[in-house]
Amino acid sequence: MYLFLDTETHHTENPILIQLAYKPSDRLDYFSSLYGTGGAPIEISSMAVHHITESEIAGKPVFRDTPDHDTLQKLLETYTLVAHNAVFDVDVLERTGIEVTAPICTLRLSRYLLPELEQHKMQYLRYYFGIEFSEKPQAHDALGDVLVLEKVFYKLHDLLKAAEPQKDEQALKNMMIEISSHPSVLYMCRFGKYKGTLWSEVPRDYLDWVVNKSDFTDEDVLYTARYYLER
Repeated sequence: MYLFLDTETHHTENPILIQLAYKPSDRLDYFSSLYGTGGAPIEISSMAVHHITESEIAGKPVFRDTPDHDTLQKLLETYTLVAHNAVFDVDVLERTGIEVTAPICTLRLSRYLLPELEQHKMQYLRYYFGIEFSEKPQAHDALGDVLVLEKVFYKLHDLLKAAEPQKDEQALKNMMIEISSHPSVLYMCRFGKYKGTLWSEVPRDYLDWVVNKSDFTDEDVLYTARYYLER
């Protein structure tokens, strides 16, 4: 069973969870709640993304101090967490003391299954797959993103199942966890002098520069350059 989950935070650095939403795969109901920061102000650039204002969380307890914290931890003992760019959400949860093991990342899964796509952002995948809703979810709202995440996950799941028809459900789940456990090998370089070039065709001297001399911090870029440099 899966737990589709998304978080919103007060800041991109040292993030404090201010909204949590999730849905277990075997239930119809969703959970969504707002939390306080303990006094830290919401960064305006973050507010511009998720539209959660100071007045909306004023007086609310921090997530760690609510019963929701223990409820989520118990759910994660039964369900496998699914998130888009799970590295971020897992980091946010672990900062609150939540333990997460073997999550599935739909960002990494989509890069594995659909490497040629121009983007792998969740809303891009939503429209790529032609996912429709009777009422449109709000993007970058944790609950809205969970609604999209669930449908995107099953589209990706079905693609993997079609590619690996011999695998049963447990084997497919294990494969999704394995794919999610390491950075992605990217398909096309999206920057610099080799923008638009397949990473497999980028010259070795440039790969070496990316790995050993550049100031890149993107783990997927570094992983990809190292992957092709070592082949």
